Amino acid sequence: MEIRNSKEDEKKIASYIWRDAFNDDKEYIDWYFENIHKDSNLLLAIEKNKIIGMAYNNSYKFKIENYIDESYYILAVGVVPERRGEGIMKSLLQSSLKNAKENGSISIFLSPIDSNIYTRFGFEYISNLEKYSCSIKNLSQFEKKCKLEIVDEKNIYNLVEFCNRYLESFSLATIKTEQHLKELISETLHENGKSYIVRDTEEGIIGYVSYILKDDVVTVKEILSSCKKGYVSIFNFLYGYSNYYSNIVIYAPTGSNLNLYFKRENSLKKEIIPKMQMRILDVFKTLELLKSRLKSEEKITIKILDDIFEENDGIYEITKEEVKKSKDFIADCEIKVGTLSQIIAGYLNFMDFLKLERINILNEKKIDILDKIIVSKKSYFNQEF
Repeated sequence: MEIRNSKEDEKKIASYIWRDAFNDDKEYIDWYFENIHKDSNLLLAIEKNKIIGMAYNNSYKFKIENYIDESYYILAVGVVPERRGEGIMKSLLQSSLKNAKENGSISIFLSPIDSNIYTRFGFEYISNLEKYSCSIKNLSQFEKKCKLEIVDEKNIYNLVEFCNRYLESFSLATIKTEQHLKELISETLHENGKSYIVRDTEEGIIGYVSYILKDDVVTVKEILSSCKKGYVSIFNFLYGYSNYYSNIVIYAPTGSNLNLYFKRENSLKKEIIPKMQMRILDVFKTLELLKSRLKSEEKITIKILDDIFEENDGIYEITKEEVKKSKDFIADCEIKVGTLSQIIAGYLNFMDFLKLERINILNEKKIDILDKIIVSKKSYFNQEF
């Protein structure tokens, strides 16, 4: 079996595999392959000149702490029905990890349908979304504070600036680019949706919303605002659909707490939805991002277990000045590479990891240091392709 990048005349066959594997509608798949597809992003598994599997790896810039990682988002991995269960998906996924690592990425991301499939490969959840649902009539309480403008060529650059400024407070996030937002807006239009910015007369752009209209529901795919009047204006605007749609569903970054803007907080249902998984590819560079959390006199040694990349496996010593690796070090704790993803993302705090038994403490004298450097932080990933 050969695994390689696709060629222009092969994308149609890959689209058939996608449809069989994920049951997406034909119109969406056709839109994707016409507007987003790049041969360099598509890996194919080929045997006897026949395509038997595919993996889509789209390139993105991800902010991890203060580091910008030129990384990849694994959109889809699919295998033809008659060849499933033969290890083809495993080979495609391992090739995706290897290629990303060779290209200098320290991490790789995906949004799983079944998370258990990917934890075997070192992926773990690192980011959630808040999901709100209620009757659209509940939005009648909000008054318009600012005007909304549809996103177009004239204001998209300013929207990029706003989004990245908004995301500065997040430890991990996707770096928004003009091309990225254009693709997202194109997808929204294809799905019978629209995207708007919220503009304040004094402060400029203070918010952004993207939503789709389907069946009896207004689904807000993304909502960002730097202040209350931005959210209030968006809610007032969306209430305008109340004569045509009965319900609204809103996806928002963790910590948005949109229920607090409502007079009756229990008038809408709030859920926490696990969204994104991450896999660390370069342990050494990742641990260097933890250095700043230590004081000059502090030191911690961590044993990392990685079943796929042997070069990641081992014991690392971390001080404020440097990270070193040696088989002669004595480890203070032991973790799997997937747990390292969650630590660097701030997905949980130290006590949470202990309760879940994801950290094996080998030196109890270092618990205070571990408690200080393993802290919960905010992250935001809302990728669909």
